[in-house]
Formats: sequence, C-alpha cells, structure tokens
Amino acid sequence: MKWRVTWAVLLLACVRPAAGGESAPLSAQADPYRAQRAQMTRNALEFLAHSANADGSFGSSYRRHQTGLVLLAFLSAGHRPGEGQYGYMLTGAYRWLLGSQAVTGFAGDKELPTESHAVAGLAFAELIGMGVTPEDDRKLYAAASAALGQTLETQDKAYGGRYNGGWKAEPRAKLNDRKASAWQLAFIRAMGYCGTNVSRGSVLRGVEFMKGSFKPEGEGFNKHDVGGFSYDAEGLPVRSISAAGFYCMELFGQPARERALAAGWLAANPPIWSGPHFYDSEFFGVRALRLRRYSDGSEEAARRFEQYFRKVTDILRDQQLPDGSFGVPPGNAEYTKEMGATYATPMAVLILNCDRGLLPIDVVAEVAEPRVEKRPDSEETKQK
Repeated sequence: MKWRVTWAVLLLACVRPAAGGESAPLSAQADPYRAQRAQMTRNALEFLAHSANADGSFGSSYRRHQTGLVLLAFLSAGHRPGEGQYGYMLTGAYRWLLGSQAVTGFAGDKELPTESHAVAGLAFAELIGMGVTPEDDRKLYAAASAALGQTLETQDKAYGGRYNGGWKAEPRAKLNDRKASAWQLAFIRAMGYCGTNVSRGSVLRGVEFMKGSFKPEGEGFNKHDVGGFSYDAEGLPVRSISAAGFYCMELFGQPARERALAAGWLAANPPIWSGPHFYDSEFFGVRALRLRRYSDGSEEAARRFEQYFRKVTDILRDQQLPDGSFGVPPGNAEYTKEMGATYATPMAVLILNCDRGLLPIDVVAEVAEPRVEKRPDSEETKQK
C-alpha cells in the first residue's frame, strides 16, 4: 500500500477542532441567519430520525449512499453516536454501514457505485474516534482504511488531467467522471486529516483531472466562462462541476489566481432551485467559498461566502416541507428523485451546517494540514 497510519496518530489527529475559531457559530456573534438554519436543521433531523429502516439503514434503494449521507448530516449538526436523543439511531446506522461493506473494501451501492462508495468512506472517516466501544472504533478505522484502499485501487493511474487521473462513475463507463472524482477527493482529504499518508501521485492525478476542464484566463475563453469548469474537457461551464472543481482547488491548495477566478465564476452564477445536481452543487459550492474566505482573508471573499450562503439558505427555507423534509428540484437527476427525501434532506443539512466546522472536511487548512507524501518512485521517497 502507498499509505499508512498508526493508531496512536489516528486518535490524536481525529480530535475534532473547531475550524478557525468557529466553535461558536450558534452564539450571538454569529450571522443572523444562523438561528434560522438551526431551526431548519432541527426539523430536518427529526424527519430523518423517524425515517430509519428497522435494520438501521436509510432508504429503499441506494441505501449505503443514503445511510452515509444521514450519518454525515447528523455529525455536521453536532450529534454523535451513543449520545443524546439520536445516539442510539446513529449507532445503529454506522453499524449497519460497517456490516454492509464488502471484503474488498468497497462500501458503495451497485447503483452509482463510485459516488456512494466515497460517501460511505467519508462517513467512516468522519466517525473515527466516535465509536461507542473501542471495538467499534477499531472497526471504523479498518473500514475507512479498506475503503481508501479501494478508492486508490480504482483510480485511473494515467496522468494527463483533461481525461486521465480521476475515477469513473461506474466500472463500465468509458470516461472518468468529475463529480464522482470530487467525492473521492473529499474522502481522501478526510483521511488525510485523520493522519493517513496518501501518495502525492494519487492526489496530483485526481486534482489535475478535476482541473482538466477549468477555463483559465488568457486562453481565448469567453469572459463569462473564465473560472468555470465544464463536465468534459471541452464545453461550457456547469454549476455542479464548477463548484466541485473549485472545492477541490481549495482543499488541495491550488494556485491563488486559479482559485480567485473559480470564486468569481461561482459568485457570478448564484444558486437556483433547479437540477440536474442542485444538492451536489451547493454542498461543494458553499464549502468552496467558505474555505476561500479563510485562504484569501479579504473582505470580498467573506462577502461572497455570506451572500452565497444566505441565498442557498433562502432557497432551502422556501422548499422545506412541514414535516421537516426536503424534496428535489425540477430537472434534477432521476436517481435523486428515486432516493427522494432521505437523500435530499441530509444533503440540505450538510449544506446548512457547513459554517459550523464540525466535520474534518470543513476544517480550514491552517487548523489541520494533512500530510501528503511524495510519489513512491521519487528520489525523496527512495532516500527514506
């Protein structure tokens, strides 16, 4: 394997710090939208708590995907397994997810396998150190490690960026997929925050693939397209991939000018309640702009994040149903319609709580920088 982690390092690394002093977004110093988001979150979590299947899972299809998202949603709102009103339910959910993982390390569904695997792996990574027993913690660590091994094994090993280096949405696909690759990179980053060393080559290939559809300045692109990302290497920018690509740029510290252009494109193309990938777009979009707020440190970056986050909050407020759930917007992808409220609701919670910094992937880089090794065949590695 090209990655390694020690149990002692893991326990130390997975202490959940508040991001950039953000342990108090619920206090009086928080923006006035925080109380509204908190109430929307409470209503959504109540709906989810009453939607669990008898075996602890969620949904009737894409169950690993949906169970992983539900776990992440509750963690993002400050809840933990074995504690409080949702502790028993969360314990049952993660134990079901552990029991459903294949011996190969694959943790996803037959449908949407790459993305669902990354979501389940991300849930395992975020849960490390939160098991209700020491044995559960060992199982969560082992599950996250096995899932990471599967992620690295299925990555395209070729370099080239435009078409190579990422992940396919499913094994039979001919081309790599940027949305699925963004979820895999988020999982890799979470494992980095938990002390796992991933080969630099794997990270570089994935990030370069994401950037393969980026529209830089000075290369003849329409000014309205500069800073955006298209789904394929060629074509017009789309919101979901532009948000995902920008997020990966921020996660892995890409050049400041590129990140500034990506932030400008996203700010110029605000969220709307429409498909095909509303929830993915805003999951990545609010996180990218929030990370940009800290990496840039300017008033403009802070303003862009606040305006965008408030716009998303307004949209979700208007779409939340009386039972606390959320639906999918018109034109959204068919698989999201099939999953329905037990997909849309945890995604909405993850969007509404990104500012709280309670997930390691929401920690700003200055707080917990993951350690990434050089490629194993580099001279630096050979000398070790």
